[in-house]
Amino acid sequence: MEEEVMEPQPAPKRRRHYSLNEKVKLLTDFRLLQANNENVSASAFAKDNNLSRYTFFGWLNDEGVILQHREDSKRRGTEQACFERGIGLFPEMERNLYDWFMMQRGLGMPIAGRQISHEALRLYTDWWDDLGMDRQAVILREQPTLSVFTASNGWRLGFLKRHGITCRRKTKDDKQLPEHADEVVTNFRNAFHNTVRDTAPSFIANLDETFALFDALPNYTYDTKGNRQVNIKSSRGNTRLGCSVTLGITSNGRKMPCHITFKTPTIAAREELRANPPPNVHIAHTETGWVRTQVLLDLIEEIVIPFVGADVPYIHLWDRARVHLNDDVAMRVVEIGGIIELIPPKCTPLLQPLDLTVMGSFKSKLRSNWRAWKEAHTVDGQCPPICHLDVARLIGAAWDEVPPNVVISGFRAAGILGDGNDEDGDGNGGHEVEANDDEEGDGLEYLPVMEQDQ
Repeated sequence: MEEEVMEPQPAPKRRRHYSLNEKVKLLTDFRLLQANNENVSASAFAKDNNLSRYTFFGWLNDEGVILQHREDSKRRGTEQACFERGIGLFPEMERNLYDWFMMQRGLGMPIAGRQISHEALRLYTDWWDDLGMDRQAVILREQPTLSVFTASNGWRLGFLKRHGITCRRKTKDDKQLPEHADEVVTNFRNAFHNTVRDTAPSFIANLDETFALFDALPNYTYDTKGNRQVNIKSSRGNTRLGCSVTLGITSNGRKMPCHITFKTPTIAAREELRANPPPNVHIAHTETGWVRTQVLLDLIEEIVIPFVGADVPYIHLWDRARVHLNDDVAMRVVEIGGIIELIPPKCTPLLQPLDLTVMGSFKSKLRSNWRAWKEAHTVDGQCPPICHLDVARLIGAAWDEVPPNVVISGFRAAGILGDGNDEDGDGNGGHEVEANDDEEGDGLEYLPVMEQDQ
């Protein structure tokens, strides 16, 4: 029986996709043939170019739309090229706008996004009017869309990115550097080095306070559109738990036990703290939660004296917080062998070791511990209120995690270690230090800090 031979079937025709440039080219060629009075029909032109006549008829019907898309594509390509090169479509206008921005900020004037858009529109209008009619006609022929500039939000974001401008928070008044800050800092360092050479202290200590706030509520949250009431609640209802944390460091990388001052808690919370005190954490209570004179005197007796020892000469570096300027506090520090050196006003960002490196590390670790605590105690999306004892434990753990090299780097960054030379690499500026392996360093800071999870 003879086998039936199957004839090969022709491959099915596949629809071809034509790009926007190809459509424009075919339409342009067809119109050129018509302009040259050549007797050519749309069907014949489509057949000569291996194109379906129905597809080509559709292009002819939408010719205006296709050409407009082509112009829009050119404009977007120009904008993209300008963005990649880091310039705008109107470089001269943007230069003038940037000069205006820098002049306003140099005067200390606040700048909002709407002000930038408004000034851009004004500068653009002046630029366009100054071109003259001939130049305007040329621009309109080459790129018609350039005559329409609205200073949109997208343009403003691009302008800010191209010029390295971002929204910044106002620097607090107590963090404003004084005039001639460089001269003030240099004079203080020179005088401090002279004091170190004259007294030969065992070490340099820095002591200060900072405020830690738990369950602080943000002002903004994501919510569905249309809601008239956007409520935000903390795990403690309408109350917040905050405390003042006193930290101490020394130039040899040692840390004193931290001291926490709570706003007067309930009797139950006070009994819980007394029964289970965290290790290396001292706790006090005041009506406001801030360190007061008596609290600081008790701190000196409970922490500084056991840490320093009897009649051990050392330099105590303090900022000018009101509690540090108290006569009773100063007298007690001198009695135990300390020499008080006060940092010039508003110069703590440059001269306070705790401000320079230690507080940032401590707050970062405290923030991580606080988030980990919330994740561990959240059940069915609900987190119970944190108690005073857990706050003390989190703070103590965060302080223990701060490494000695961070403490030493703070004194180096402040430039107050002797003459700045540290040949033995121990962070003491060449001064001898009495080592004590059983105790940890000294130092404190006064910097209002919000511990907030947003």
